This record gives sequence, structure tokens and C-alpha cells, in this order.
Amino acid sequence: AKVRRQLAEEQLVLQDSVLDVSRRMYELGLRAYKDVVDAEANRENDRQTLMEEEQSVMTSLTDLKHVMNYKSDMDIYRVIEDKDTTFFLPLDELERLAFLHSPALRVAESKIVSASLERKSISRQRYPSLTLNFQAGTSAQQLFTLPNTKMTKQWHHNAYQMTTLTLKIPVFNRLNVRSQLRKTDIEIARMQTVLEKECTELRHELKVLYEDMQKCERLVPQMRQVERLVHEQYAMALKDYSCGNIPSYGLYTYKNKWVAASLRLAQANIEWNYKRQMLKTLIE
Repeated sequence: AKVRRQLAEEQLVLQDSVLDVSRRMYELGLRAYKDVVDAEANRENDRQTLMEEEQSVMTSLTDLKHVMNYKSDMDIYRVIEDKDTTFFLPLDELERLAFLHSPALRVAESKIVSASLERKSISRQRYPSLTLNFQAGTSAQQLFTLPNTKMTKQWHHNAYQMTTLTLKIPVFNRLNVRSQLRKTDIEIARMQTVLEKECTELRHELKVLYEDMQKCERLVPQMRQVERLVHEQYAMALKDYSCGNIPSYGLYTYKNKWVAASLRLAQANIEWNYKRQMLKTLIE
């Protein structure tokens, strides 16, 4: 929205100069009054476009603050990193970083580890187990209406110690353990399938995004060159118009070509920055 507003401001400034030229040419008798009217109409259209783009910027900023849970009076600062080497990393390195920082993969792996530990715990139920338990403690009581022994003596006389040794030998649980192990193996296999699916989807998303960034890397400089040349054509057409060499509709044709090229370049830059941020989100 800000790029379109800036472009609308540039259009309005240029249209003011076109209107001034049209008036001077009309006063000299080199242009018809129709050209002056056309220039005034185009200037008002550009002014209206600028007002619409300014309103669009305000609306977009309000929506962004709402999404980010910012207050309406808070400022949003955009930090631009000049040295961004993310794009220059090879695809294998980007894939390694994406797998390392993916929350979905970490969750899937942790579930597999948890299920594997549970399987080991279930498997131990097939074997005898020996448990040693030791307890030590004391107790005392306070009687308010009857004679009572001191609490320190009660603690001493009421102290106790207890040691328990328990031996468990499974006899009839093999079928139950086998059934639980089978269910656990099926669950682990399902989780491994989910993990492989997440890896495949992440690898595909990363590859498509990487290829799109490479395409943007090739197209943006070319589109920037086209926009510069079309702008020069419009500037030269403006001079020709001021000299009476081309009519007003010819000038407007060059202007429209420049506006279209500027919008395509702005859209390409936005797409490039968006995909770069998406890539950084996957690997960081």
C-alpha cells in the first residue's frame, strides 16, 4: 500500500507539470483547449487515486496492528536487514536448518521417543521384578484436657522403621503384554508415517519456495531495468509534448506504460520480500 501511495504521489507531481505545459501551449496557440481539460481531468483523477491510496495505507496499518495485538496509538517500525545471506545458502543446508527448527517434526519425534519408552516399560512386565522399599518415621499427639507425655519423648518412643522386599513373578500376563506391545508397535509405525509425511511436505514446500526465490532473483532486476527505461520514455514523451511533437493521448499512453511497469516492479519486490521472510521463518 505504501508503494502504491508513493507511486500515486509521483503521478500527481508529473501530472501537475503536464497541466502547466498544456496551459502554456494553449496560450501560445500550439494546443487546443481540449488538451488543457484532459490534463486537468487526469490531475483530478490522480489526486483522487492518491487519496484512496492514503486511505488504503491507514486501513492496512490498522489491520496490521489488530493482527499483531498493538494499540492504535503504537508505532510499528520495520527493521530492514542489509546483509541477508539466507538466499545464498545451498538447498541442502536450507533443508537441514528447516528440519532442525521445525516444531512439527520435533513434536512427531518426541511422540515416537515417548512411545518407544512406553514399549520398553510394557516389555519389562514379562520378566520377574524385585522391589525394595524402606520407610522410617515417628508420630506424636497433643491432649489438652488430660495429662500427656512430652512430645519429644513421644517422637522417640513412637519412631519406627520398616523394610519391604517384594518379588513379582508374572505367570498369566504374557497374552496381555503381547497385545499391548502389538498396539504400541502399530502406534509407533503410525507416528513414523506421520513424521515421514511431515518431512516430505516440508521438503516440497522448501524446494518450491527456493525455486520461486531464484525466479524472483532473476526477474526483479529485469523488471527494474524495464521500469527505468519506460520512465525515461515517459520523460522524453513529456518533452516532445511540450514541443508540440506528440498529442496528449500519446503522452498518456507512455504514462500508462510507466505506471503499469512501476506496479509490476512493486508487486515483484513485495513477493520477493514475502518469500524471503517465509524462508527465514522455516529455517529459524
